[in-house]
Amino acid sequence: MVERVVERRKEKARMVAREACRFPIILPVIIVMLIMGCATNSADQAAIQGQDPWYIQHAYAYLSAQMGVKSPADEFQVKQVERDRLGKVHLRMVQQVEGVPVWGHVLLLHMDEGGAVYRVDGKVFKGLSGFQLPPLIGIDEALRRGLSAESADERIESHGLYLYVDNMERGVVPIYEVEVTEGLRRRFFLLDARSGAVVKRVEGSPGR
Repeated sequence: MVERVVERRKEKARMVAREACRFPIILPVIIVMLIMGCATNSADQAAIQGQDPWYIQHAYAYLSAQMGVKSPADEFQVKQVERDRLGKVHLRMVQQVEGVPVWGHVLLLHMDEGGAVYRVDGKVFKGLSGFQLPPLIGIDEALRRGLSAESADERIESHGLYLYVDNMERGVVPIYEVEVTEGLRRRFFLLDARSGAVVKRVEGSPGR
C-alpha cells in the first residue's frame, strides 16, 4: 500500500516537472514541491523498511546520550509528532515499562530542522527501567473493591493500566485509571492494581 502511494507521488512529480517546461514562471514552485516530495518519500521508505524516521532516531540518541536512558526505544513511546512551518519537529513521548505507560507525565522534545534537540519539556524518571510489574488483580475485582460505594446510576469506564509515579523514592504503583460519569459530572479514580485501593481521585479531566 505504501509503495503504491510513493509511486503515485513520483509520477505526479514527473508530470508537474513536464508542465514546468511549458510554464517556466512556476519553476521555483516546482523545485519546492520536488524537495518536499523527496523528504516525504524518504519517510515512506523508512516506514516500508520497518525503520524509525530520522527524527525518532535523533530523539532516542539524545535520550541515551544526554538523559541517561539505557534503552530509549523500549522505555519511551512516541505518541505524537508535529512539524511546524520552519521545519522544526516536536515529539510527544511517554515513558513506559513493559509497554505500560507512566500516568500523568509526558516528555516533549523539540528539535530543529537539522535534528538537534534545542528544548526539552517534562521529566525522565531514572531507575524506572528496573521496575518489574508485580502480580495484579483484574480490573473487575479492582472496581469491586475500590468503587463499591459508587451509585448504580453512574457510568464507569476503565481507561487501562498505568504506572503512578509521584516520587521515585516513594515507589511505583501500578494503577487502573477509571472514569466515573453521572450527568455532567466527571471524576477519575486511580485504583491500585494490586489491591483495588484508591490511590488518587481527580475531579474533571486528569489533564494527562
